[in-house]
Amino acid sequence: MAPIPFAENDLTSTGLDSGLDKEVSDYVARVGVNSNMGISGLARGRFDAQSAELKYGEVEASAVYQRYSGSLGYTYADKRPSAGINEIRQEITTAAAMKFDQYWAVSGASRFDITGNAFVSGAVALKYDDECFAISLSYTNTRENYSDLDADQTVKLSV
Repeated sequence: MAPIPFAENDLTSTGLDSGLDKEVSDYVARVGVNSNMGISGLARGRFDAQSAELKYGEVEASAVYQRYSGSLGYTYADKRPSAGINEIRQEITTAAAMKFDQYWAVSGASRFDITGNAFVSGAVALKYDDECFAISLSYTNTRENYSDLDADQTVKLSV
C-alpha cells in the first residue's frame, strides 16, 4: 500500500487532522439557495468519515437591495492540534457595501470570535470599478486572538 501524502508531518502541517490524512477522507457537503430577488443562503460542512462528527461548518445569508449589499455568517471549526489550533473556534462574520455612485463603492467587513468575546478582524475599502478599469484602497486590522502575536495592519492598493 502506498503512503498517504497528507499523513506526513511537514513544516506547514497541511494534511494532519484535515481529513486528507486517512485512507478515506472526511465527507464534505454544501447546499445553497438563491431567491433570484437578491437574497441567498449557503451552508457547508466537513464531517468525520468514521463518526460523522462535524469538523467544520459554515452558514451564511446575504442580500442585495438596490445599491446596498450585506452578509451575515457563522463559522464553527473543530480543534486541529497538529496545526496549532487547540480550541474549538466559533465566529460571526459580517460584511456590507454601498454603491454611492455609478462606479464607486465603499465596503466594510468584520469577524468576531464568540468564544473569546473579541473582534478577530475588521476591514474597510473604497473601490472604483467600471467596465474597463478597477482600483481599490483597503485597510485591514487582524488581531490574533488565538496566540500572543500583535495585531497585523495592512493597507493595500489594488489596480
